Amino acid sequence: MSLSTDRLPRQVPLQMAISKVSRLRTRSTLESYTIDNLRERQVAFEYEPDRVKYTQHQERTYTPDIKLANGIYVEVKGYFTSLDRVKHLAVRKSNPDLDIRFLFQRASNRLSKTSHTTYAKWCEKNGFLWAEKHIPQEWINEKPKSKRKEKKLGSGGLTSAGPEPLYN
Repeated sequence: MSLSTDRLPRQVPLQMAISKVSRLRTRSTLESYTIDNLRERQVAFEYEPDRVKYTQHQERTYTPDIKLANGIYVEVKGYFTSLDRVKHLAVRKSNPDLDIRFLFQRASNRLSKTSHTTYAKWCEKNGFLWAEKHIPQEWINEKPKSKRKEKKLGSGGLTSAGPEPLYN
């Protein structure tokens, strides 16, 4: 029996969203919207500047969406899957000094149809800070962590992902 090509699963290319203000290619429309909002507010940030190593059965890497100038990582989420939740718990366990926060499109969404737990409640239960729709000004104004902790993070799993410019 031979396989015809029309029965094989198709490889669907990853759709990229393009930020209207900065013309930066992002992985989602919500990321694009968030970047445009930061540019309009004249906030210094980097888009996917680092890769964070973590262990989940084997060594893996995670790329946070946005890094604010004060060192806070913001993960932009429209849909928060169970795989995402497991990954972020593993990242937190492997990198306890890393400050990762969530920006949800809608924090009142439930984890599943049968769950009473919302995205916001999951974050609060697991010690993650979260916001909805816009990065709060308090996060932007927060003072950066000390240089000693940043050096410690650098040797503990934080690597550069590439030459993305710092946006002002």
